[in-house]
Amino acid sequence: MSCLAKPGHDPQYFIKQSNLKSTYDIIENDLIRVVLTKLGSKWWISLALSVAGILIGLWGFYKTLYDGIGTWGLTNYVAWGVAITNFVWWIGIAHAGTFISSILLLFRQRWRMSVNRSAETMTILAIMIAGIFPLIHLGRIFYVHYLLPIPTQSDLWVNFNSPLVWDVVAISTYLLVSLLFWYTGLIPDLALLAEKTNNRRKKKVYKWLSMGWWNTGKMWRLHHNMLYYMATLAAPLVISVHSVVSTDFAVTPIPGWHSTIFPPFFVVGAVYSGFAMTQILVIILRNVFRLDAYIDNHIIENINKIIMLTGMLLLFAYANEFFSVSLSSNHFEIQLNNEKLSGSFSLYFYLMIFCNCIIPQLLWWKGVRTKASWSVIIAIAICAGMWLERYVIVINTLENGLLPVRQSTYYPSWVEVCLFIGSFSFFIFMFLLMIKFIPMIAINEMKSYKKHELYDKIVRTDSGATYENANLIAAFASEKDLVEAYEPIKTMFGINEIIAPYHLEAEESLKTRIPRNGLIGGIAGAILAFGFQYWVMVIKNPLVYGGKPLLSFPSFIPVIFESTVLFAVLAMFVTFIIELKKIRPEFHHVKNIDYTFMIITKAENKTENKEKLKQLGAVDVL
Repeated sequence: MSCLAKPGHDPQYFIKQSNLKSTYDIIENDLIRVVLTKLGSKWWISLALSVAGILIGLWGFYKTLYDGIGTWGLTNYVAWGVAITNFVWWIGIAHAGTFISSILLLFRQRWRMSVNRSAETMTILAIMIAGIFPLIHLGRIFYVHYLLPIPTQSDLWVNFNSPLVWDVVAISTYLLVSLLFWYTGLIPDLALLAEKTNNRRKKKVYKWLSMGWWNTGKMWRLHHNMLYYMATLAAPLVISVHSVVSTDFAVTPIPGWHSTIFPPFFVVGAVYSGFAMTQILVIILRNVFRLDAYIDNHIIENINKIIMLTGMLLLFAYANEFFSVSLSSNHFEIQLNNEKLSGSFSLYFYLMIFCNCIIPQLLWWKGVRTKASWSVIIAIAICAGMWLERYVIVINTLENGLLPVRQSTYYPSWVEVCLFIGSFSFFIFMFLLMIKFIPMIAINEMKSYKKHELYDKIVRTDSGATYENANLIAAFASEKDLVEAYEPIKTMFGINEIIAPYHLEAEESLKTRIPRNGLIGGIAGAILAFGFQYWVMVIKNPLVYGGKPLLSFPSFIPVIFESTVLFAVLAMFVTFIIELKKIRPEFHHVKNIDYTFMIITKAENKTENKEKLKQLGAVDVL
């Protein structure tokens, strides 16, 4: 059976591919073929449709840029409109990737290995798209530099007490950290692509991006440590970003927005919609590129379980909001609630409840929870419902303000609709391009995840290979054999290095400066953020905003936290790259980047030493 044959749902898929040398060969062929081979008509049709959608979005952007936001349906009451709805929705979509990569990594959830790469890619694209809408909403995008904390001719600085400034810092930090996290996990696969591709330009680019990666034990330990250090900082960052976004509404005195439940409410909703979008993408990847053996029903069920959990938390938040308003004496909030239940926004509200709370209850049945078609339908409903939730929060609250008379009703214009179509089309377009240039499933992690399914563990040793090493190299058939021989070889001969296709848990810890430099960078970021805010708000531009004191430390906390995480991650990443560059393999073998398990010993090249190594389980001694 060819590696291009459809895996299907056969649990014995790897065993039946008996003409290939090992499970590692099958994994590489299945996951790399998407990148290195020509894609079919479905990919090109999807790409063409997404380009058409982008052109529609560009028309909306042109109308907004040259005719102004008067082309939108904004009124004197509704000054934000669908653009801010889209902004909050896209930021929510972006939450699943880093959640999967950081929090599930810290909880040792190995099933995440099948979906983390596609979810991380989704996160980066969603953040980029989300950042476009506030810029468009400015109306005069060419003057965006006036909003940056840099000197201008007006000698005015940004107000660090404003949650809109917190937004800029939080989202920028989230984008940079997500990019570094995504790239760090991608490095081993880039090295593999550099070895596999026949295109000279691609080979050169992949090799440069892989930072001289070889599958040595020291590199794997450094890489493994770096991912965990970054995950430790990214986990609270995931929670902070949408909490900061929620303060755009929560810190205002407007009824319906001024609520302390907004930060957790927004975070839960973000994870909910993010996992729903992840479910859609991974199922499409599975069906289109025949990756059933890697994204199986167990993965789909686990994603659905998280959707069920966050869905129940969201339902609790809805109930809490309803009862707190019902028991409140604030007639403005009661009026706002009545508008949702029986007023002009009742249709949107009940559709939101149906999509977010009713339809997902089908997931309680295992037959629905493990079926791909049902999962996609439910996930689409959730994404639509979460967009409606953002629409109701933004538009309903603004339309039903404190004034007793409403002069006009807000309806999105065609320009706003075109902008949303363009944003979604751009997301699809970029995701399709990413599929062509990087593996959407982490190959090195998948080898580790599927190692229990090995059936024919053969070490590949080409007769033309050359070795630049004076000591003996023991090649093993599997991780299990290498781990069992590790301690005896270390005691008997000593060990220079280990070669493996993924990180081995049995390897010794590696001394690294990553945590120390990360701590220094975090402290420097916190001091710099506080000092800069103090200089702007107290010394340079001492203006009173909203009655707050000049030194309002609670208002400084969001920027301080985001700067701490950003500088810590940047310091760790720079240290990681420097230490990675310092590691040099003990020898170079044309195939050691693939899947061979080897121990480079300190044993001299003698016949008796070779025999001892073979007795310890080595299938070959070089």
